[in-house]
Amino acid sequence: MSDEPTESAPAKPATGRLNASDALSTVDRHNQLAAASGEMTKVLTQMSGQLGNLGGGAAKSLTKAAESAEVVGASVRRLLTSVFATPIVLLIRLVLVPMRLVQGLLGKATGSMGEAPADDDEDPVDWDEEMAPKVTEPARELKDFNDLLEKNIIFFDNQKMPLFSSNMTRGLGTLGRQQQEFIMELCLNAIKECAPLTAGMPPVEKGRFAGQMMEDILSDIAGEDVKRFITFGYKYASSYSGKNFRLSETFATWLMNGAPDD
Repeated sequence: MSDEPTESAPAKPATGRLNASDALSTVDRHNQLAAASGEMTKVLTQMSGQLGNLGGGAAKSLTKAAESAEVVGASVRRLLTSVFATPIVLLIRLVLVPMRLVQGLLGKATGSMGEAPADDDEDPVDWDEEMAPKVTEPARELKDFNDLLEKNIIFFDNQKMPLFSSNMTRGLGTLGRQQQEFIMELCLNAIKECAPLTAGMPPVEKGRFAGQMMEDILSDIAGEDVKRFITFGYKYASSYSGKNFRLSETFATWLMNGAPDD
């Protein structure tokens, strides 16, 4: 064996640079920077649009920043195509995360502020009136035919026949519900029979039926109107008790006087 030492292959000097297989190519770095820069521009533009309702000054500032971002991105792509490309891309992505959070918060803020509160001067609600205590008048109690019998008030039809009498109570002292409904139908028929006879009369001048022709009123009279007249007659019983008036004539006179309740 030879004792002479064998020569080993000389070691490659360290250059501090990455081989082509270990580092991104210039084209790949350029593409990553372009994508990151474009994403920043897009986010800034969206934030500018969402701030449009919050104030013209802030929105315009963000718009200018978005436009400047594209210029800055182009400069970055030109200057930083070295081995530092990968750290820069990571840094940009880290910056984009909080920017997206801010964008989401601004979106909620602009959504909540989309509808401005109504101006107090333009509020159509009269709050003084709405908050004032409501005063309701008690419903007026209408009398019936039993009340007229109590006052000895009996009205007659157009043939001078009584429309009701105490004899109809059959010793019970009062008229039943069905009997009162039957008497009401007789009263309505007696009033409507006289409607054609009032064709030449002038319209009613006052009261609930003011401006209407007497013929039209009598032709379309309702049971509620008869009850109102009965209530009026009960209140002024001395004018009707024991007089045996025709209901149609007395009712028409009441209408011409404005159909008063009192």
